[in-house]
Amino acid sequence: MLGNIKAELTAHIDASVLDEMLEHYSTLKTSFRLQDWEKCLVRGGKFGEAIMKAIHFIYTGKVIQKIYVSSEIIKVEKQSNLPESIRLLIPRAIGTLYDQRSRRGGAHGSFDPNRMDCTLVVAIADWVLSELVRLYCVADPECAMNFAIGISSRSIPIVERIGEDYLVLQKGASARREIGLILYSRYPERTTTSQLKKWISNQSSANISVSLGIMRKAKLVHINTEGIVLTTAGVQAIEKEIASIHN
Repeated sequence: MLGNIKAELTAHIDASVLDEMLEHYSTLKTSFRLQDWEKCLVRGGKFGEAIMKAIHFIYTGKVIQKIYVSSEIIKVEKQSNLPESIRLLIPRAIGTLYDQRSRRGGAHGSFDPNRMDCTLVVAIADWVLSELVRLYCVADPECAMNFAIGISSRSIPIVERIGEDYLVLQKGASARREIGLILYSRYPERTTTSQLKKWISNQSSANISVSLGIMRKAKLVHINTEGIVLTTAGVQAIEKEIASIHN
């Protein structure tokens, strides 16, 4: 899926700028999951700069190495031939993200504000990337929609994505729990049985198949030739399990 999305975006955004944008996005999401608030805020600012470089390329066709976010926002607002999202909505969102990263002068009040700052930064970054996908990834609308939903889905600290692989970090988790956590992390994208067996290599193939059968019987998953996805009941069940893990 990511390969298709990148291929469509590179028709509008220089490949080097796109790679920079996605690298900062990936790191800020990982930093948020690991509660490294300072790194998350720093990468949020870098992501904002990369987005404005991408928009600069969209309306000029030129790659720039350094950008001043506030002045670029003013410039792009004057480009009346651009889509409203590119001209106004995304730049203004990036302005908020960038200000949040730059102007917070340390913790004040009864608690450290870094966590809530990072929550805002991640939400803005999710929306911006989803909006770019919505605008420019039109060859397969369903793929684009699933990608956009996926990047803004709830982050689970005990599930780590490494490249195209998923790893459940909870020690001693049952096959049923590992399956549920991975499916929840990938929701609403379907996952094949072969992918689950690859990612849950500490469980036997038979155990994974039996667990899937039990989940299907309980109507927690829907299975067809394209793979497996959680049902609404399945999502709710896994969210309860996640809450119990963190309590």
